[in-house]
Amino acid sequence: MTSTKNLWGELSSYETLRTPYTILKEQASILTEITNGLLMGEVEIFQSHSSNRNDLKFIADLNIKVPSLNNYTYAVVSVEYSINLYPLVVNNYVVNDHGRNCSSEEEFENALGEILSSEEVKKVISALLSQIHADIPKS
Repeated sequence: MTSTKNLWGELSSYETLRTPYTILKEQASILTEITNGLLMGEVEIFQSHSSNRNDLKFIADLNIKVPSLNNYTYAVVSVEYSINLYPLVVNNYVVNDHGRNCSSEEEFENALGEILSSEEVKKVISALLSQIHADIPKS
C-alpha cells in the first residue's frame, strides 16, 4: 500500500492576518454601536481579475447607511488591495482624495483613523444625525 506524501510542507504555523476588509468591518460595527443603530456601518467587498488569473484584486467600501432615511447610504472610504493585502490604496470619498498608499496594517490603521476621525467625517455624521431627528416625513 502506497501512502500519500504531503508535498505542501507544514501549514499549521501560518500567521493569520487581519485583512483590510476585517478592519473596515470592525469600524463599521463600532459606528453602529456608538450611534445605537441610527447610523449603520456597512462594508461591501468586490473582486476583480486582470488578464493574469492570479492578479486578484479586492475593493472594500465602508459606507454609512441611515435606515430611517430610506436606507440612504453615504460612501466614506474605499480600499483596494491584492491577495497579499499590502501594499494597499485608500480612497477617501468624503474629501475626494484618492490614492493614499499604505504598506502595512499599521499604516492602514493610521490612515483610516485620520479619515474616520476627521472634521469632514464628523460633519457628515452630524448632518446625518440632524436629518434623522428633523421633523420631516420619512418614506
